[in-house]
Amino acid sequence: DVSYVLQPILEGNPLVLNENGGERVVPDPMFRIVATANTVGQGDEFGMYQGARPQSAAMLDRFSSFIKVPYLSTEQEVELIKSKHPTLDPAVAETIGRYVTEHREAFGKASILMPISPRGVDAIAEHCVTFTGILGNPRTALKMSFDVTLLAKASEQDRTVIAGLMKRVIK
Repeated sequence: DVSYVLQPILEGNPLVLNENGGERVVPDPMFRIVATANTVGQGDEFGMYQGARPQSAAMLDRFSSFIKVPYLSTEQEVELIKSKHPTLDPAVAETIGRYVTEHREAFGKASILMPISPRGVDAIAEHCVTFTGILGNPRTALKMSFDVTLLAKASEQDRTVIAGLMKRVIK
């Protein structure tokens, strides 16, 4: 709804602030805009990113480069989890990393329709730290963390696949 405001800037023209008496903001020659999108401007055809609407071809054409950024490798994911949650058992961090890799592979093959974001990974690790502190058992805490962060919000079909992945990864 507001992307049209960016059009002059994307063409190298000043931004005109009508609300501020028509003030003109001239972009610096090194000014850049970086945009991110889960749908690459195409909208949400599967219902995972409701509210994401397709952008017009004219708007997308104003961006000269598109870069697909892959998810972290399992090793990088584990290192990030460990750095954000230093009290988490390292073996549990590795289990979370393995699970996340398998979940994303299943999502890529459309075996699961629910994505797992970096925020979701962080939530699993954070809950695991909390539940371990309460229960004292990292394995039980890990299962509970998966339950409250993934299974509770998954569709019936995804829940079956996710439970199978969890069973295989959590030993």
